[in-house]
Amino acid sequence: MDIVGGIPATFLEGFKVRTKYWGLILKWVPQVKVLTDPFIGGFLTHYEWNSTLESIRKEIPLLVWPYFSDQFLNYHFCKEMCKIGIDLEGVDIDENLVVMREDIEKGMRRLMESPQVQELRKRGMELKEDLLKIIMQGDSSLTNFNRFIHDMTQLFKSASI
Repeated sequence: MDIVGGIPATFLEGFKVRTKYWGLILKWVPQVKVLTDPFIGGFLTHYEWNSTLESIRKEIPLLVWPYFSDQFLNYHFCKEMCKIGIDLEGVDIDENLVVMREDIEKGMRRLMESPQVQELRKRGMELKEDLLKIIMQGDSSLTNFNRFIHDMTQLFKSASI
């Protein structure tokens, strides 16, 4: 069985052997628990929304690589407006949407070695505090979603008259 676009599954077994002393491959891990580890200095993410919120909650700077769908909107919102991450600058993604490990290493080094990393952490802390205030006030995503549905319903009702 192929695991990714023509790469034989035997590759994974060889990879496990080559990286057994410095890497670990698991089917699933509790991401929030991993992000809590004090040795985690940054997080490579496609900018899926839950991962973004978990990173903010744990004040982890992000190295971002949006891939498809809403990830580009999340990327713009979090990088440009919230300023909690940096992107993989100057990376050439091939036709299979593969990024080379050297490019990821370069991006992660840029994230971790940049004076900007402290600003990203500080910004993450500020956002976390803001989110906690909102939660304590009883506001939630569900409340906002219900407001959105109500407003859209009213808009369509007024448009059809």
